[in-house]
Amino acid sequence: MAESSEQTLCSTDGLTRLRERLGKIGKLRGWHIGDCHARQLERDCVIYDAFDREGRAHWLLAGPWREWPRVSGLWGHLCWASEIIASSSHIFRFMDHMVPEIVWEGVEEGYIGYSEKRKASSFFQAISGAKPPRFENLVQLTGFLRLLQTGENCFKRKESRLMMAEMEPSAVELVEALAGRIPKKSVFRHWKSFYLQNARSISRSASYRLTLSLGSYATTCFNCTDYGALLIDLPFFLSENIADMDLCQILLDLPDASVQDRQYLVDLYFNMDIPSHFFTLLTHHAMTSILHDFRWSPAGSTGESHNLDRFASLSRQHDLFRTPVPSWYL
Repeated sequence: MAESSEQTLCSTDGLTRLRERLGKIGKLRGWHIGDCHARQLERDCVIYDAFDREGRAHWLLAGPWREWPRVSGLWGHLCWASEIIASSSHIFRFMDHMVPEIVWEGVEEGYIGYSEKRKASSFFQAISGAKPPRFENLVQLTGFLRLLQTGENCFKRKESRLMMAEMEPSAVELVEALAGRIPKKSVFRHWKSFYLQNARSISRSASYRLTLSLGSYATTCFNCTDYGALLIDLPFFLSENIADMDLCQILLDLPDASVQDRQYLVDLYFNMDIPSHFFTLLTHHAMTSILHDFRWSPAGSTGESHNLDRFASLSRQHDLFRTPVPSWYL
């Protein structure tokens, strides 16, 4: 269960406690704490803007000591992945490490980490059909995502498998909630059976596993510098999710990318050996995202119409919801 807001470092009292914590670390005294950009309430871990005495902008990470073994292990894993990428090519070595350098400090109440912000802009927001990403950046991106999923999953618990086991009943509930709202048109004729079939396949198949994931941060924590270096920027937290789900999220959030760029992403990520079950996961994720958005858009609203158009477009990409492989990859 998540801790109450009064107990967390994101609350007013928590911010006061965080300022007091900074005051106990000599080199951080006099720093100004800005906005909170990311938080994990259940772990009381936060990431803030912070400004040193000269006004330079930093990311500030903080949490309790009980989380330190997990945080230090995860950060070590990220640094390892960054080092592998950098050492794989002299081009990537020139671009510097994808993961920023963080200085870690500690006081009685918990740990503090700080990292000076690097000058860069959003990698994914700049991508379009007219402005494709650099090929070497796609190699960095896909390599990092694959390396992230290697090694020990420190979030793994006995009940983790429930994440996939619950996928089928969740799909059934969503279908029942929306059955009367999806128009009876040929483009939507097979959506229910197709959606439930994919959910059943994922929840019952041994082809899927749970790994470390960037989750909702998958398309927000990648930045690019003026000289073309791809960086993993803060704020973000790692979590547990189905393997390859980060790639699914990225593909979903790149509607303006060219067909060729989306193909490159998939081919590079899987080294031209794409498992068939990936497309089932990709399609189910895309359908779930649109259906959730549609569910919460008021009947007759512009949002509802927009989401129906998205759903119809997705249907046409999948042969009217009869194949999990999208037409843009064929």
